[in-house]
Amino acid sequence: MLSQEMRNKKIRPTIHILGAFKERKHLFPSHFRSVDCFNECTQAIRDPMKGIIIPDERPDAQSNYVCVYVGSTGHVIGIPMILDDHADVWVVPTVKDLRKDFNNPNWFISNYNEVAKERGMQLLSLVVRGNNNLY
Repeated sequence: MLSQEMRNKKIRPTIHILGAFKERKHLFPSHFRSVDCFNECTQAIRDPMKGIIIPDERPDAQSNYVCVYVGSTGHVIGIPMILDDHADVWVVPTVKDLRKDFNNPNWFISNYNEVAKERGMQLLSLVVRGNNNLY
C-alpha cells in the first residue's frame, strides 16, 4: 500500500486522457465534462477509502501502479499510473474499464479485493465470460 504522502503527489494527465474520457464516457455520469472525469479520478487516487493503488506487476505493463476504484456510475475503473523519474509527479496516461478492456480483469479485481477486505470496503465480484469461465 502506498503512503498518503505518495497519494498526494502532483498528478499530471497526458493529452491522451482527454480522448480516453470521451471514448469511455459510459464510465462517468452523462453530465460530466472531462474536468469532472479527471476530478473523480484524482479523488480516487487521493482517498484510500475510494481507490486502491496496487503495484502493476503484469508482464506487459507500461505503468508502475494502477488505481482501481468503483466510479460514480458503478463501473470498475482502472487508472494506470507512472511515477516519473524524479518520483514527484504521477503521470496518468489513460483510464480503463477493467471489466471490458483487459484479457484478465480478475487480476485487478483480486488485488483490489485483498486490500479492500483489510480496509472494510465493499468487495467486487469476479468477471465471468463466455462458457462460465472465470478470467
